Amino acid sequence: MGNKWGKNWPKKAAVKGKLKNRINSRAKGIRGENMFCEWLIMRLDLHKAPESQKPRRNLDQFKFGRTDVIYPPFIFEIKNCEKRDLQSFWNQAVFASRDLSLEPIVAIYEGRGNWSFLITATLIGNERGFMHLNEITFVPYMERRFASSTTLGLH
Repeated sequence: MGNKWGKNWPKKAAVKGKLKNRINSRAKGIRGENMFCEWLIMRLDLHKAPESQKPRRNLDQFKFGRTDVIYPPFIFEIKNCEKRDLQSFWNQAVFASRDLSLEPIVAIYEGRGNWSFLITATLIGNERGFMHLNEITFVPYMERRFASSTTLGLH
């Protein structure tokens, strides 16, 4: 005997005896991308910059770049999830960066306003790997790369 819902379960699922709304993964991803753009604006002090020079979500992800945020010299893959498959995150960013010739970065939201990052390990002589950095270590690296890209005319 089947249940009254058949295949169409309600939008709430029981978790340990409590009802919990299912998480809309697309909305959660968009939220993460917007949070990251705001974080980047704050870290690079871009509040007064024209809108055209501020980082923003790539709204044409399936047509252009296949990445979440493009802000030369980087492309950013944003991850706002509990599952931590770092290798798969990195592979996705590298694949997305190939067509654009920009440096791949994975930004992982850790909660409570904290981020961690995956960057290329070519800096230490590893052509295929990545390094996992916390925010404190990543920010000076990012600032140096943005400064050098500005002198090269990428901004």
